[in-house]
Amino acid sequence: MDHQMGETAFWDNNERAQKHIAKLNSLKRAVLPVVAFQKKVDDLGVMLELIEAALPPSRRTPALATLCGAVIDGLLLELLSTGDRRRTTDAITLFGALLHKR
Repeated sequence: MDHQMGETAFWDNNERAQKHIAKLNSLKRAVLPVVAFQKKVDDLGVMLELIEAALPPSRRTPALATLCGAVIDGLLLELLSTGDRRRTTDAITLFGALLHKR
């Protein structure tokens, strides 16, 4: 639809051009959030793979990687909402130590 707007004849009919632009904008409003969400889902998959790879080999499971991701997400939210860097750093350090205990 974007390429049609580049054609010279497109602008000859102002009413048709406005309808086309409105339709294009409507489609973009519907599609762009889905594309952004898909990117976040893809990024989450990569993050979980990285977390799983960093776990001790004997504990390397998708479920534990998901749990670690959730804890990290929660601590990031805690840091953003409270600004207490020391406490959240201590919490992530403690969580890491618990993961490596046998």
